[in-house]
Amino acid sequence: EVSRPSQEIIREIECLMVQGYKSITLLGQNVNSYGLDKPDEISFAQLLEEIGMVGASLGNPSWVYFTSPHPRDMSLDVVEAIAKYPVLAKQIHLPLQSANDMVLVKMNRKHNLDRYRESIAHIKHLIPQVTLFTDIIVGFTGETEEQFMDTMNSFDEFQFNMAYIAMYSPRPGAQSFRWKDDISKEVKKDRLKRLSDKLEQISLAYNEKLVGKEFKVIE
Repeated sequence: EVSRPSQEIIREIECLMVQGYKSITLLGQNVNSYGLDKPDEISFAQLLEEIGMVGASLGNPSWVYFTSPHPRDMSLDVVEAIAKYPVLAKQIHLPLQSANDMVLVKMNRKHNLDRYRESIAHIKHLIPQVTLFTDIIVGFTGETEEQFMDTMNSFDEFQFNMAYIAMYSPRPGAQSFRWKDDISKEVKKDRLKRLSDKLEQISLAYNEKLVGKEFKVIE
């Protein structure tokens, strides 16, 4: 991971806003670990603060998103910055991958469900209108039905608005590539469908609450 100079990023975003761009995305591998590779660089939260101030000075002409963050680095000051500045979109993509801690350890994800739950609590407290996106892998090597149900139940708990759900497949170079892919394709497909159906139910219920209301989208 190599962080671009913050002043370069801020100048580029200001230029895009002035040119009339309505949607801007900060893109990175674990984007919220920005700056950790450079001791003299600002943090991701400070970067968002700077962008927020640029947006405010220009009348908030755009919405600024970011992807993909890591739950391990979703600090409270990041959430506070998003809540504070209108130019920072109130949509957060926070990959969960699995809601079972044993599976997360095997995935080498470096977070657990309690840490994720804490982040979601901060987000929903400070940004009540937030929409939540996540990533999920079903059928990871050795995943039991009980472990999969932990992920199913997490959708009820966190009320995700959207999720990118994928069936596990071995990836060359990953540690798991050495392990036997022991979940059948039929089971993976079944879990994918059940989780997708759950997401559809939650999204529908959320959308039905919005009927009759007006929201600003892209001008």
